[in-house]
Amino acid sequence: MREHNTDGRYFTLEEAQGLVPWLSEKFSAIAPLREQANKLNAEIESLLERMRSNGGSEASGLLERRRRTLQETADQIEQQVRLIQQPGLIVKGIERALVDFPSIREGREVYLCWLEGELQISFWHEVDAGFAGRQPL
Repeated sequence: MREHNTDGRYFTLEEAQGLVPWLSEKFSAIAPLREQANKLNAEIESLLERMRSNGGSEASGLLERRRRTLQETADQIEQQVRLIQQPGLIVKGIERALVDFPSIREGREVYLCWLEGELQISFWHEVDAGFAGRQPL
């Protein structure tokens, strides 16, 4: 995932706000993929534990199929994240959707910050501060 504003695009608060419904929709599409990936990870861990404790050739075939499905799911998530990043947004997290919008505030680059569930952009932070440094607009 891109961590810095590499394309020089900056968003006004109004532009960023206009993208919030689109972001909500995109992350709603990612949610079932995220849940599937978490479930597959848990199944893989369980299969690995079973194989460690008593071996099992049928478990190794199932393990390979689960790993393949997990990779396909991860690829689908990455494809969705790339779509979100395309206009210049920075995806900071997908477990709970967290997106930064490069912006200019008082003559310096900052990030407008959106967290899944927020209906509008109400926070910003310094480029090097991260989520913990969020401040109200």
